[in-house]
Amino acid sequence: GLEGVKDDEFYSFNYNDHHFHFGYFIYAAAILAMYDNDFVKNYGQMVNLLIKDIANTKRNDKDFPFFRHYDFYESHSWANGMGGGDNRGIDQESSSEAMNAWSAIYLWGLATDNNEYKKLGAYLYSNEYQAVRYYYFDIDKNILKDPYNHNSVGRLWGGCVSYDLFFYPMYPQTIKGIQVLPMTPAMTYLAYDKTYLDEFYSATLTERDSNPSMWYDIWARLIALYNPSLALANFDTYKTSDVDEGSSKSFSYHFINFFNKYGTPFYDKDDKYKADVSSFIVLDNNGTKTYCAYNPDKSRKYIHFYLNGTDLGYLAVKGKSFALTQELSTQPPLEKISVYPVPYKPNSGGKYGGDGIYFTNVTEGTNLKIFNGA
Repeated sequence: GLEGVKDDEFYSFNYNDHHFHFGYFIYAAAILAMYDNDFVKNYGQMVNLLIKDIANTKRNDKDFPFFRHYDFYESHSWANGMGGGDNRGIDQESSSEAMNAWSAIYLWGLATDNNEYKKLGAYLYSNEYQAVRYYYFDIDKNILKDPYNHNSVGRLWGGCVSYDLFFYPMYPQTIKGIQVLPMTPAMTYLAYDKTYLDEFYSATLTERDSNPSMWYDIWARLIALYNPSLALANFDTYKTSDVDEGSSKSFSYHFINFFNKYGTPFYDKDDKYKADVSSFIVLDNNGTKTYCAYNPDKSRKYIHFYLNGTDLGYLAVKGKSFALTQELSTQPPLEKISVYPVPYKPNSGGKYGGDGIYFTNVTEGTNLKIFNGA
């Protein structure tokens, strides 16, 4: 396996937490790859190696184990690399950092047009979420029973659960916060059940040793997924406090205001949205829907959105770009537009190149006639 830093405090030399640590590098690499082709050429194989270390799909590989962290039986990851240290068994602390790793693999596949990575990341992400929902959050209230008196888990062990951490300080904001950081756009799964999310946050304010200024930036981003106005108020209240390492006030400000303007992630078991690409989201702001999509292709794409199978229209998105709209278009795209000067001159027609119309042999003052053959 790969060893990041020798003798580091997280014991990566014991193969602990590799999916946590390497997930951050893979995520950042994917974002870079969306804008810098040279990065992929120069460092792409190194990123592939990081993925292989944490999610190797080859059973007989001599260098890396088959899925170092992910447990297909339990449907979630374990952070221990060499087994548990006592009778509690192996464990995983941060479910959200695991989710961050799997979203990173998907994003790397999206950025490099690798379908295998996209499928691998999506599979791990969607299945780990189910375990997070049941074991870490117990949203359906079927697992965490008396005398356990919390609505979430700090550490999930092979033989028990505990409401604590491997590090200090242990405030409600950190014990629960470890299940939501790094709080990026990949964490929108946390908003699938907004009622629980409010209960989850509210508990941090009433539990012993509550410290609302601790990781306030992370918590403000989380709250933005279900109550952006409250998130803005909290962010303003504690803005003079230090942010979490690796975070920034500018990122949090942008994150919160995005959801405050366009709405929170929409999820309803009866109203299911789909799109022509997997990189999409639908937001809801008091009934007004905003349709968002990222186009990973190099050329313009007309991305259709569907509600329970019904085509709602499309959103035109330039290559390698993100776009959003509150009004999907239902008119045919102008892909077959033809433009000619009047009177016609040989070899002087216009050409539609996706981003505009280009002409040859046309002088200033020439009259034009436009045909839409779509």
